[in-house]
Amino acid sequence: MKFAGRLIVILAALSSTYAVAQERSEGKTSGPSVAAAEKAAPTLTTEQKQAIQIQAQRIEIAQLRAQAAQAEFDKARTEIAALVQSLQKEGFDLDLQTLSYTPKKAEPKK
Repeated sequence: MKFAGRLIVILAALSSTYAVAQERSEGKTSGPSVAAAEKAAPTLTTEQKQAIQIQAQRIEIAQLRAQAAQAEFDKARTEIAALVQSLQKEGFDLDLQTLSYTPKKAEPKK
């Protein structure tokens, strides 16, 4: 599900939860009723709408930054793998902890 779709689902769940909580706090209902269903839907103020939009944009920006960081990480990992491969020498192992070559151990003959 795309981000916008998930946001709509979250907002729908939050708005219905908010309406029930508001009615209960005002002592209008202890649960769903016919009168509550016929009542006009509450509306968000301009400030509330803007706050939701800002938070949604912050989430989207954070996701984009995370994707960019992942792409940078993948590129760096590919580059170091290619570099290490290009530095391999016949008969030696490249120790990445000490950044030095060590002679390969002779493999036992079968």
